[in-house]
Amino acid sequence: MVTLFEFLGNEPIENVVTCMNFKVDKVIFFGYADSISGFRNSHTSFLTKHCGVREVLFSALPGNDLQPILTAMRSVIGNELEHGANIYFDITGGEDLILVAFGMLSSEFNTPMHRHDIPSNRHIDLIEGAKGCMSDEVPKQEVRLDLNGYIELYGGKIDNTKLLSSKNTDDSDLVNDVKKLWEFQLKYVKIWHIFGQYLKDLGTVSNSLRVSHGILTFRDKELKGKDKLTLRLDKFDTMLQELEDLGMIKNYSSSDGFYQFEYKNSNICQCLKTGGNPLEWHVFLEQKPLCDDALLGIHLDWDGIIEQGNKDVYNEFDVLTLTGLIPTFISCKSGNMEGDKIREAFYELETIADRFGGKYAKRVLAVVSEPGPTHLKRAEEMNIEVRVYKAPK
Repeated sequence: MVTLFEFLGNEPIENVVTCMNFKVDKVIFFGYADSISGFRNSHTSFLTKHCGVREVLFSALPGNDLQPILTAMRSVIGNELEHGANIYFDITGGEDLILVAFGMLSSEFNTPMHRHDIPSNRHIDLIEGAKGCMSDEVPKQEVRLDLNGYIELYGGKIDNTKLLSSKNTDDSDLVNDVKKLWEFQLKYVKIWHIFGQYLKDLGTVSNSLRVSHGILTFRDKELKGKDKLTLRLDKFDTMLQELEDLGMIKNYSSSDGFYQFEYKNSNICQCLKTGGNPLEWHVFLEQKPLCDDALLGIHLDWDGIIEQGNKDVYNEFDVLTLTGLIPTFISCKSGNMEGDKIREAFYELETIADRFGGKYAKRVLAVVSEPGPTHLKRAEEMNIEVRVYKAPK
């Protein structure tokens, strides 16, 4: 029987990566009580469901004193050896004191020790001369995670009933339409949001909309009525005519401030009424061939339990990809990113990526207007890559 000893660290992928690459029968986690209570259920479920581990145990360690820790670990390790197990130590991640204890006990028991480099997904055997290194003795396996499995490992859940990418993204007609809308958005990037906001409210009674003297005025609700955005009606008419020429709407007519048309389908309706949609679709289609898994329009449930009604705590997120063991969280913002708006985007991205991706997650902010030098510096400090998508000159 193959028994793997792990230190239960705060980074879930580090705790399970060995079992994703080798066929392990039993995992024993050494850890502190608060970590054990937080990870017991999710790690047991993940290892048995995805990695074929038959038994997962947790052994609580006493305080931060090395000698009691050594005594507790030595007893558990000795018990496994008495029952004839082949034992291995994984020191991927973990804190210094426990790593010292692992090193001392590995020398004492002449036991193989290894770590795993997460970014390169590479197993590294340590301690020359130790009997039976894991890569030589234990059968290998390859557990390939998708994004649902990765988010599950971090204690969350993707609500797949609400995914935009659950639509048939291989539908060439849909993909071509999205590409046309993306080019259309870039052409009118400065007035794209006011255009989309008006479409969203078109045909409804709203005190925030009025038409006078050939100008459409929209009071931005998100800014609590402080700012006004304007769009000339002749420009609005031109944009709608272009959309009809592109086949995105049909039966368009206008008279005395009254506009009438039909959307090509529900996907086009959503893209036009939701300002960021074309950018999100563009980024998703751009990234999809470059990674192992990609999702668009994600609802991330915080506690991993999808509930009916409004009880769930969740975050909506634009694009999520997974390459090897590294997730990338991409937030798409198609409006002007200034002041509080860009700071809020940074902190939202940081919070979600930390919660569902951990320290290895990449963070990307996709925008259509380049932030100023101060904000770019702040993004660099927060380890956020800013990608600017501009119309070709």
